[in-house]
Amino acid sequence: MINKFSSIRYAIPYPKLSYLSNVLRYGIPVLAFLLAACKKKDVVRSKTAQLLVLNASPNAGAVELQQNLKPVGSFTYLNGINPPVSYITIDSGFNNYKIKKAGNEIVNWLFANQGLSLSFFIADTLTTTGLKYFFLTDNLDTTGLGKRSKIRFVHLSPNTDTVELATTRPSNILLDSPLINNPYFGIYAQAFVLNGSGFQNFYADSTVTIKFKKKSDNSILKQYQYQFKKGGIYSLLLKGYSGRGGSDSLSLSIIQHN
Repeated sequence: MINKFSSIRYAIPYPKLSYLSNVLRYGIPVLAFLLAACKKKDVVRSKTAQLLVLNASPNAGAVELQQNLKPVGSFTYLNGINPPVSYITIDSGFNNYKIKKAGNEIVNWLFANQGLSLSFFIADTLTTTGLKYFFLTDNLDTTGLGKRSKIRFVHLSPNTDTVELATTRPSNILLDSPLINNPYFGIYAQAFVLNGSGFQNFYADSTVTIKFKKKSDNSILKQYQYQFKKGGIYSLLLKGYSGRGGSDSLSLSIIQHN
């Protein structure tokens, strides 16, 4: 594109020799430093991301996640309050992902991830039309000063309406403090869910009662007691099916990210 101002000439007085020599003496090293800094920034740009795979699909058993036809790992259904999970390293950028079961491809999609920490959630029924899956960005920054933790509530129970996460008030344990209202996350498109990490400040270093209430009638679906660590960052996954028993019954898993 031709700059429309390129033909205009300005009368610029020549600098004095001493001034010009100072520019050459100090300006060139500064310019070289800035160019080196920019180059260094490009070099250290992360080509990998940290991924936490959370299989909350009841009775799915172990599923395999692939990135660009390379196995990322095999992941079983989350059981218990604190299931053993850990981050794994994957490539950043625009990649192809697949979920497979016993060698059979269930879903196949494209996703562009940057050099971040991410959680990947799998929920609902393990079929090509029934499986729900999405990424969330994990904001693992400090929780700040004081006795605080950070939590987010991820609602992954397919047959449960909007659920309210509440806790008892420290000043009066007979009263509840509503915290978060979430519908089933399977209704969201990936682009919408990824907009934010969803973490918020919460109590730490003391045992609290956390309650999951059905928003429609305020009935308690599940309640637990748990002590969140100071500075801890957690995801609370409500998964399984309301009204069922056995391995796919409604249950909570708490994932600590740091």
